Amino acid sequence: MEWTRLSCQQLGVAREGRELAQGLAGREGVDRALARIRSEQERYRRRIALLARPRIKRVLPVLRTWMSGDYDYFAGWKSAAKDMIRR
Repeated sequence: MEWTRLSCQQLGVAREGRELAQGLAGREGVDRALARIRSEQERYRRRIALLARPRIKRVLPVLRTWMSGDYDYFAGWKSAAKDMIRR
């Protein structure tokens, strides 16, 4: 039951943090920040999914991802190259 208590505490802290952020940045600012976080999570999710593929089947998807600009959020072409050769 320790995890339940901790989860409830974390939820309370998250609510307090959101309310504080809304007070500082306004609702629109918080919504924009959350959208950016979700977008970043999606980029990481897509990159991890690429790495789950065999190397030979990664090349075109990595190139597409690089051309779309998603690797700009990492280390650019260096990250794309690493993703093509990483085991």
